[in-house]
Amino acid sequence: MPWQRATEQDLADFRDWRCRAPENPEQIGGTKWNREAAAFMKLFKWGKVYPLPVDVSRREDRAADSVSARVSWLTPRTWGLLSRVPRKRQAC
Repeated sequence: MPWQRATEQDLADFRDWRCRAPENPEQIGGTKWNREAAAFMKLFKWGKVYPLPVDVSRREDRAADSVSARVSWLTPRTWGLLSRVPRKRQAC
């Protein structure tokens, strides 16, 4: 079957295999599934496949056990404060 004719059930079966099937020796976690689902969604949008068989904006298509990497960047003000903190010199 061509990928352009994938259905929601096809993606649900694939997700079950990737994440939960005991026969699969290389199961993946929720974070990896979310990345794969997002890639599939982009592929289906690019291929103009509608309705989308997977859509990460739908709660049921995202993994509940996903862990988000919350990256926080230093603001210029914080960097300025940290750069003025005196450091202890280490003995050689």
